[in-house]
Amino acid sequence: MGRLEIDAASWTTLNHLLDQALDLPVEARESWLDTLPPEHRPLRPYLLDLLARSADGTTGVLGRRPELDRVIAGENPEEPGERPGDVVGPYRLVRELARGGMGVVWLAERSDGMLNRPVALKVPRGLATQPALADRMAREREILAALEHPNIARLYDAGVTADGVPYLALEYVEGSRIDAYCREHRLDVRGRVELVLQVGRAVAHAHARLVVHRDLKPSNILVTGDGQVRLLDFGIARLTGAGGVVASELTRVSGRALTPDYASPEQIRGETVGTASDVYSLGVVLYELLAGERPYRLARGTAAELEEAILHVDPPAPSTVVQERALRRALRGDLDTIVAKALKKRPEDRYATVVALVDDLERHLRGLPVTARPDAWTYRSSRFVRRNRLAVIGAVAVATTAAGGLAVALVQAQAVFEERRRAGEVRDFVATLFTEADPYHGRGGEVSVARLFRQARERIEEVGTENPELRIELLVLVSAGLVSLGETDAAEEAVRQANTEAAARLRPTHPLALEARLLATDVQRLRGRTREMRTELEALLGVFRAAADDHPERLVHALTNLIHLEIEDGRFAEAEAAGDEAVSFARTALGERHPRTIGAALVAAEAVIYARQFEDSILERLDEVLGVVERGCADRPQHPFLTLAREVRARAYGFAGHCHRSVEELGQVLADHGRLFGESSMVAGFTAGSLAAELRKTGDLTRALEQHDRSVRILSAHTERKSFNYAVTVGMRGVTLLLARRFDAALTDLNEAVEILEELLGPAHWISTSSRANRAMVLAGLGRAEEARETLEQLRAMQLDDRNRRFALFAIGTVERLSGDYEQAWIDLSSALELIAPGMRDDWERVRILVERGLAGLGAGREEAAAADLEEAWAIYTRLEVHPHPAWAEALLGLARIDLGVGRTASALERLQAANDFWSAFDPGGRGADEVARWLEKARAGTDG
Repeated sequence: MGRLEIDAASWTTLNHLLDQALDLPVEARESWLDTLPPEHRPLRPYLLDLLARSADGTTGVLGRRPELDRVIAGENPEEPGERPGDVVGPYRLVRELARGGMGVVWLAERSDGMLNRPVALKVPRGLATQPALADRMAREREILAALEHPNIARLYDAGVTADGVPYLALEYVEGSRIDAYCREHRLDVRGRVELVLQVGRAVAHAHARLVVHRDLKPSNILVTGDGQVRLLDFGIARLTGAGGVVASELTRVSGRALTPDYASPEQIRGETVGTASDVYSLGVVLYELLAGERPYRLARGTAAELEEAILHVDPPAPSTVVQERALRRALRGDLDTIVAKALKKRPEDRYATVVALVDDLERHLRGLPVTARPDAWTYRSSRFVRRNRLAVIGAVAVATTAAGGLAVALVQAQAVFEERRRAGEVRDFVATLFTEADPYHGRGGEVSVARLFRQARERIEEVGTENPELRIELLVLVSAGLVSLGETDAAEEAVRQANTEAAARLRPTHPLALEARLLATDVQRLRGRTREMRTELEALLGVFRAAADDHPERLVHALTNLIHLEIEDGRFAEAEAAGDEAVSFARTALGERHPRTIGAALVAAEAVIYARQFEDSILERLDEVLGVVERGCADRPQHPFLTLAREVRARAYGFAGHCHRSVEELGQVLADHGRLFGESSMVAGFTAGSLAAELRKTGDLTRALEQHDRSVRILSAHTERKSFNYAVTVGMRGVTLLLARRFDAALTDLNEAVEILEELLGPAHWISTSSRANRAMVLAGLGRAEEARETLEQLRAMQLDDRNRRFALFAIGTVERLSGDYEQAWIDLSSALELIAPGMRDDWERVRILVERGLAGLGAGREEAAAADLEEAWAIYTRLEVHPHPAWAEALLGLARIDLGVGRTASALERLQAANDFWSAFDPGGRGADEVARWLEKARAGTDG
């Protein structure tokens, strides 16, 4: 029948019908043809012709698709052509190299002796019956003339013989097909990927010159003896326009030109073909080289079945089709994901360019994360991380400012972690670990960091020792992830191993060795080992400052850690200075929009709060620092950094004397964090702690304890009970329980907090000492004065800065008053008041000391001085509009006692009744209620008398 003159759509239908016919016994085929529906009857002659070829013993031809394509294209395998020794233009044919649908490629040499080099001479076949071949030859000449790339076979010459036969003289490549080369040289996965990278760069070069190859396959990719790729055969390549390939007469005359095994879905459908088609074909080549077979497993191996698979079947991951265990491990993860993205059915779902595919392969070889992500990974991993956000925190003021620093450092650390992942510094294998442990991934069960870490260690051990840089890189990345999650034990183990291997296998100045050391300072901060941290950080800062232009992010990271360090050592002025340096350098080197710049500004804002607590300048200074955050996120109004900035500023309102505004703002931030991260997220938990601390200042202890309970509940669900974050959060609740005079519950919380903090930070750390001071006040409230005094003597002997000494003296005075040593309590509480600098708006701390000293003065017989203290305290409570709470009621009781002493019985009764009403609602069976009831009875008795 010769050439089958049918269109692309009819050819697809013909393939399906031919499959059905070939599945039938020979004797049943004729009757089947008679039953064809009317719309398929025009194809009956073609089916008869093809089935006749099969009946003549050419079934093997029908089963071999490339040869079938040649039959359908109208080629005659027996057509006479050139022979060795023939002369084509100035070239003598030596031997045939290859034969295809377009023509024959000969090894040839110049017959005129002008150049003594072999060439690959391409001569068309069937030119008389296929005039479009001349068009193909002319276009290939034009395309090759425009391409100059070391991995593309060069065009040496082109011309037309005296008989009108066109020819192309190409660079002769003495090499093997890429698939055969890989087998012969037993290349490992890395070697095969490196060859594909050479192909990709060649294709990218062509695409940059608006050329789409359209026929990428192993036979068109040769590899020389020295491992250099040459891309061949641009015979069906096309020049691209804005919407895809530019149509030509050739398209209309010869229809589709492709090799089905490597064709893209859009080629199969006969649609417009663009650069994405080459991405797909290169993906097929990559798949075949990695897995040892093509992407689609076919039952019958027919053309129709192949087309159906290309259009509708997702190929299995390469790692699932190989048998060797080590090879499965090597392909699992990045390479599976890269191949899957390249083979997406829709062009828009693939890599946008071959350059993007090449970049991901290079990133994989360098041990960096790839931009491609496994299907549905974003949802699963984001849900996992959202449920498991833990903080790397700086410092915590146990009584009043702890919660805020937790939330800021949490999101700052998480944002850096996300930024590292986007920038290519967090390897996809970490995300894979999380995905496998994620209940959303389908495994279910409790997720534990210990389990994740064991998986990570197992995967790292699979790398082996022959690639030390990759091993250390993975250890560094696991360490960074664990640090950002606040998992101190696991992080410390990973960091220790990373540093040990880096010291043994890398030079001291190697980037990975420095990164491991920097991560060690993160762990030291979490552990409270500030002395070790300072020694290491000072050494690293010298190195990073010297290389600031090359690695600015490391210097910003180190400076941010310095801010944390200075806060934790109680050097708040130095912390603020470190914050200024970190933010200034980051803005210059990285820009205001960089996540590390914004993160540094948030931590610097924490330093401002610590350095300028209760100073009028706090809000103005904070606006300067947080302005960096707000400008960096100016076009992203919903960015979490902005809500963190609002949280920092809200806490500053409390220190500036605007407690109710602070509570209002924090309530809004908490709602926003619930929407952004989830109601049970760690960010929401820490913000609840911030809100609880501010509610405590307003005297609303009931709501404060509700938020503390929420914060502790979230922490308990996300972190170990021996962690720093958990200890501080529980300790904060203990402080509020102390203020609520719920001593038993307070002691339980503070005992747990002190035990953990002393183990992590040591007994001399200011956070530990503050926790012990709070516990001493609880012990005194329970009547266990001797135990409380033991702590007090330790506090007296310590060298503390003014702020911590003020709090220690307050605790000492409180314990002494509750123990009955009123005169000494008066002296120590007076010393505490003297440490409040003039002009400081430390209303919350001042009023607590005034109430305690007023009550101590009553016990010591200093009624006049006691009255002055309690009246001042009452004036502050009135101005601040605080909710009634135990200290408020105790101040009323003290004033009532003074009133009774001077005969102001009516005033005393009014105050006692208010105190009694409070205790009746707040804690009717407590000690405070009993004491007020006794004085109320006494006052009434006096009135009756």
